[in-house]
Amino acid sequence: MVKLFKWLSSLLRKNTLDPTQLRTALFGAVLTKNVDHLERLSAAYSREIIANFSAWQSVPVELRDSEVAMQNWGRCLLAVAETLEGQGHSEAMQMLIGDDDHQEGWKVLERGISRADALHTTGQFREELSVLTELVASFSGASGSWNGRTRAKLFASIATAHLKLGELDDAYRSMQRALDECVGSGDAEGTEVYRKNLEFIDSKRLVAGHDPEFARRLIEAQRLSDSGQFAVSNERLQELLHEATEDPDHTRFLGKIWGLMGFNLFKSRDTLGARAFTAKALDACRSSNDAHGITIYEFNLAFIDKNIGTGQKRP
Repeated sequence: MVKLFKWLSSLLRKNTLDPTQLRTALFGAVLTKNVDHLERLSAAYSREIIANFSAWQSVPVELRDSEVAMQNWGRCLLAVAETLEGQGHSEAMQMLIGDDDHQEGWKVLERGISRADALHTTGQFREELSVLTELVASFSGASGSWNGRTRAKLFASIATAHLKLGELDDAYRSMQRALDECVGSGDAEGTEVYRKNLEFIDSKRLVAGHDPEFARRLIEAQRLSDSGQFAVSNERLQELLHEATEDPDHTRFLGKIWGLMGFNLFKSRDTLGARAFTAKALDACRSSNDAHGITIYEFNLAFIDKNIGTGQKRP
């Protein structure tokens, strides 16, 4: 990083920074907390920054799968805009936050999230739900990937509050909404996190249902899968599958069993096998009118189809 700053400083002295070099220098100053360098760059290149700031708001494709990279990109843009605003140039900040109504909307969001966090900390989950629901409603019509990620986090918080209240079905539905928002905004990391959260909530629902011993064994198979022991998990699931097909009382578990077996195969790079098992899970959920399962396995099947033919081994 020191060598990079020396190189950029030499370019600065020569006044030869192109837009990409300028952005790299600005973001580097933000991430290394070099306030003096950030202020010097902003003062010297204010016109160039403002001219290119709109283009910089588009995050490079290669960074969009990383939540950390996305957050750092946004943090750098905000720091640059704030520095320019402090130097009498408000154009970048206006591009970042939009008009006054948009700016006020984000302030309402920040205050609402702080209020919800405080209510959660004190165990006032019903009141927290009320605040979060109002925030979701206020952002229901906002478009763009950043707004999609915001709604996803709000829905995930709603799901957590429902979970604390023991409202498992409501928690499941809200976490599904969070997953849908992540898929819609292209947030791959959020998609993976909320998929796992859905599996966790679904496991809680199973325990709350009939036959807790069967459910316990199924949850253990899920735990093995979560820890990367995909083959062992499928061995346990195969035993459960045999029991579920023999006992009518256990047929409601078939979708979950087939689906988890398909997921384990996918993680083991057996894409075609994963597709076959996931299709069975979807059929089982359709037969039992399991709307939640249908939603999950339709999504999983579409995701698997995108990966078929990319070199994964055949079963």
